[in-house]
Amino acid sequence: MSGLINSAGSKSGVIGPQTIDIFYNAYSEASWPLENSGYIQSRNMESSSAYCTGVIPAQMLRITEILAYTQDGQDHHAPYGEQGLKWEWDIAGDGEGMNTHSMAETTLSGTWEQVDDRLRAKSLMSVGSAGSRFEDLASPSDAFGMRCNRTIGRALYLLGVKISYEVKNN
Repeated sequence: MSGLINSAGSKSGVIGPQTIDIFYNAYSEASWPLENSGYIQSRNMESSSAYCTGVIPAQMLRITEILAYTQDGQDHHAPYGEQGLKWEWDIAGDGEGMNTHSMAETTLSGTWEQVDDRLRAKSLMSVGSAGSRFEDLASPSDAFGMRCNRTIGRALYLLGVKISYEVKNN
């Protein structure tokens, strides 16, 4: 902890935990990321799934937010219906099997009508059963892999996933 010791010998100005955001860029199977208007994103999820991998900070106390950033690639037209996002993940620590903790592909609640080139931030928090969610099972220094896909046959791209962590203040 940081802080100043006052003349009575007690700490003052103690700083508690802080929040950091880490953005994990998306990529697609067997391809380099696609650039569109300066944004790096996955290939169209009509063709293949989009992926993110990363490592959880060693100072992590808890996860406070998880957001998937997407870009609509086509306008909504009947008879396609509204777009949705599917998500799955694996988490493991050093020396563990790659899928020590995992969630099979799950369709997120909440769909939307696509508008060409519209950016969206979709929450990935509280997906799955209590105690078995990503934010419940992730531990400091764990590695993870995520896969996303769309629910209808309209172009959709993943820019990446932002995870907000509450971390120890060293």
